[in-house]
Amino acid sequence: AMNVNVTGQQWAWNFDYIDNGTVRSPELYLPVNKPVVFHVTSHDVIHGFWIVQMGIKVDANPGYTTEASATPNKIGIYDLRCAELCGLYHAFMQTKVHVVSQSDYDAWIKARGGQA
Repeated sequence: AMNVNVTGQQWAWNFDYIDNGTVRSPELYLPVNKPVVFHVTSHDVIHGFWIVQMGIKVDANPGYTTEASATPNKIGIYDLRCAELCGLYHAFMQTKVHVVSQSDYDAWIKARGGQA
């Protein structure tokens, strides 16, 4: 499985692709049909890491790392939201999950200086 570090902070998400070198993104990119383990934490308050259409929901707690896993099986764009009331701009703490082919994922990683 590939590993992605997920960090919530008021009011954004960051994704670090630790298996591919130093690659960070505010949107989540995943290759289709490849298992992924999310290592989820927070810099400030409790957030809720929620990929709506995939049914993945886990708390992001400051000072702790929680894990969730999935195998995205359909190419497309999905919604990622914070599921825990985290402050004034909580409603804006959302981004997209892009599930793409392996070759498109590799190209995306390389374009950001990572190693596919």
